[in-house]
Formats: sequence, C-alpha cells, structure tokens
Amino acid sequence: MNVLSALRARVTPIPRSWRIAVWCAVIAVATAASGVIATISVSDWNPTVLVRMAQEEELAPLARAADPDFMFVHYHGRGDGVAYYAIARDPLARGEEHDRFTWPAYRYGHPGYSWLAWALTLGNAAFIPYAFVLLNLVGIGVAGAAASLVARELGYTEWAGLAIAVNPGLVYSTTIDTSEPVAAALLLIVLLLWLRGRWRVALPLIAALCFMKEWFVLVPVGLGLWELLRYARTRRRDLRVRTGALVLTIVPFGLWYLYVLLRFNEWPASPTRKLVEFPPIGWIQTMRAAAERGTGAFDGVVTGHAAVPLLAVAGAALAFGAFRALRLRTPVHAVYLAFMPVVFAMNEWGLLYVKDMIRELAIPLVLLPAAAAGCASVRLGVRVRGEPGAVPLESGVPEPAWAARSGEPGQGD
Repeated sequence: MNVLSALRARVTPIPRSWRIAVWCAVIAVATAASGVIATISVSDWNPTVLVRMAQEEELAPLARAADPDFMFVHYHGRGDGVAYYAIARDPLARGEEHDRFTWPAYRYGHPGYSWLAWALTLGNAAFIPYAFVLLNLVGIGVAGAAASLVARELGYTEWAGLAIAVNPGLVYSTTIDTSEPVAAALLLIVLLLWLRGRWRVALPLIAALCFMKEWFVLVPVGLGLWELLRYARTRRRDLRVRTGALVLTIVPFGLWYLYVLLRFNEWPASPTRKLVEFPPIGWIQTMRAAAERGTGAFDGVVTGHAAVPLLAVAGAALAFGAFRALRLRTPVHAVYLAFMPVVFAMNEWGLLYVKDMIRELAIPLVLLPAAAAGCASVRLGVRVRGEPGAVPLESGVPEPAWAARSGEPGQGD
C-alpha cells in the first residue's frame, strides 16, 4: 500500500479541463464509430463500402484491380468519397484516375484530405479506404477535444465540445469518406492556437486548411479582419505583421489553383456558380421547393417533410449566431462572420436533400456554440494583460482564459 501511495503522489493529476476535453473526444469518436460500424456491418464488414462507389462508374475497374474485395454500392448510392479516393490514388492528376470522375478540376481544387490518405498509405491504393476511416475517426476526436479547449479559452463550459459528437454532418461524413471531420479538427486547432497567442504555429496549419476546401480561405480572411480591427484600435505594429503573415498562408493554395487551371484548362471553382444565389434567395427558394415536394408523391414527401423544418431551424440558429458574432469580441466571431455570406448564399444544390444539407452546414455549426454562447468576452484590442497598448477590461466583466494569460502573445512559439 505504501508503494501505491508513493506512486500516486508522484503522478501529476490530469487537469479538469483536459479530462473534459478527453471525454468530449471519446464521445465524438464513439458516436461516429457507431455510424461506421452500422454501415460496414451490412457490407461484410468491408470499409471500402464507405467510399460509396458504384460498379457502373469508370473508376470501378481500377478499384477492383487494387482490391479484389472492393465493395460497391447501388448507382443511386454513390457519393463524393469516389473523388477523394481517386485523388488519393492520383494526387497530382498525372495518372489515369483524374479522367474517371465528374468535375475533376473542381475536385482537385481541394485535395488536402486525399493527400493525407495518400501519405498514410504511401500510395498503396488498397489501403486508402482504411486510411479514410482512420483520418475521420481521429479527426472527429481531435475536433471534440479542441472544441472543449476553445470553449474554456472563451470562458464558457468545456462540455461544449460535445457539440462535435452531436453534429450530424460530421458523423455522416465519417460514413461516406469525406473531409469534414479532419477539416473541423484543423479549424478548431487553428482557433485554439490563435486564442492562445501561438499564431506562428497556427500559420502552417491555416495554409494546410485551405487545401481541405476552398471556403477555408475565409479563415485567414476572418482572422485578418480581426487583427486589422485590433490594429485600428491599438496601433500596435506586430498586428500588421500578423495580418501580412495571414495573407501569405493563402499563397500555396493559390499556386495549387494555378496548377489545376493549367492541368485541366478549367478554373476549379467554375462549377460553384451553380451552387450559390444572392443571400438569402437560395434558402427561400429551397424551402419553397421542399414544401412543394412535401405535397406530392411519397419520395418527394420524404424529402420535403424533413427539409422544411430542418432548414428553418438551421437558418434561425445560424442567423442568431451571426447576430451574436457582430460584437466581434473574439477572433472566433470574426471567422464565423466570414463564413456567413457563403452559408446564406447556398441554394438547392446543397440544401434540398438532408444528406447534403447536414454536410454543407457541418463546419458553420462547429463554430456556432462559440459564436452564440454568452461567453466572458472583452473589448476589442485586449489580448494579453500587460501587452503594450492593451485596453483595460470592462468593470465587472471576468477575464476569459485567452485574455488573462500573462506574457507576450506567441510566447513559447
């Protein structure tokens, strides 16, 4: 007993905030894993079914050649995982895979998730579906932990990290091999680092995040807006340096976009013109289309009856978050607002079918708790107590962790 007591005395207890973060991660992974297990259980426990490739697709012979046990789905059940799988096999569009799926230029405009799978498998196509499962389960777990730590930094309950576990779009993505869980993890880590003043460490992650999907370019835009507003308030020279560094994070993605343009002789973002309307016309048109389907035949009823209330609730929640974020009290608010014009410009292509809606709105819903919560916030310009030019806190307002930390921002980078 004395030996056990001595060992316990030597072991440093895990801080409560980290324990909660770990629980949020475990619950998120368990929730997503239940969806993955349910899906593969009806397909001979074969994770290749998560790619959602139909046997009629041009890529199917290559998939079967790499893995004779590759599991195909019905043609109507195919999904975006097919494009991610093709890019993971042909990361620079130099092989034959890039000609065997729809909208190749657009798909190669966001290859980050596929590149990670390619790196994990060392280019072995047979292992790519397994790498997707690993990436998404790890991603959703990291996102849960990071969301909890971000909540702590902003001064509200760390259990807000459970919002990741109950985000239907993230859980759905783990069952169809798409990039949202990994992107959510990267985004939350970037915000956590920025809140903690470790902006130099965050910069390469921001550059990597842009490759996950085009609209993540809005992250450096939002953070740049935040730093410019702080500069206007405090006139601190280091804030201009941060803003300039944020501009540079977009350069690698811009160079890749140029490569894709030259490779396919097509602007990668061209198909997105079909996906947006002037805000919020697309939402209104989608709700009307869903309502009309809800009064028709059975298949339409299934779509319309679910889409109308979900659109109403999601739109109200996101709009409330935008209203709260207008205070611009934290960099998270600025990033959330940067996403909102694109979110409310969506149309039927991304919103009419529930499976698409929950995926398209997954990332904004990741940021919603931080944007809408009544966190202990501070005046614009405050970052770290004792910083040159820092603005005093409002009387009676408690300091959140990210504003009360002593030392210069970026200390320890």
